[in-house]
Amino acid sequence: MAIEFSLEADAQLEQWVLTDVLMRCGAQDVEPSDRGFNGWFPESGLSFYVRIRSIEQGMGSASPDCVLAEFLPSPQDWRVEYRINFRYNSDEYDACSSTLREVVACLVESSPCKFVVSFQSEQVYCLRNQRGLEIFKVI
Repeated sequence: MAIEFSLEADAQLEQWVLTDVLMRCGAQDVEPSDRGFNGWFPESGLSFYVRIRSIEQGMGSASPDCVLAEFLPSPQDWRVEYRINFRYNSDEYDACSSTLREVVACLVESSPCKFVVSFQSEQVYCLRNQRGLEIFKVI
């Protein structure tokens, strides 16, 4: 069974900042794709797939711009620009969680963007909006 966390972020996050955050946290083999870019963290085996809404729209895709994570404490009124799926290496759960926590911490200090991290869009782990960062569960 694949374990996948999602990070949805607004357009305040600039693509170069996101790439820098991922690289500072150890990402390698970052490759462009037709809808964004992909890569992985070799130390933990955590892989990621970034989808950028503005690129998808340019390709004629009707990508939703609302937050897909369910069970948020309140409705979110910001538009999602980035959807990042982090897929765990099931043999390295703790290492993958550590890498994801590092990415979130680096994102918080590098960008004022709004974002939500959820487990398969069903369980919200953290939310950053106009009120600040709220942590509901430890990744």
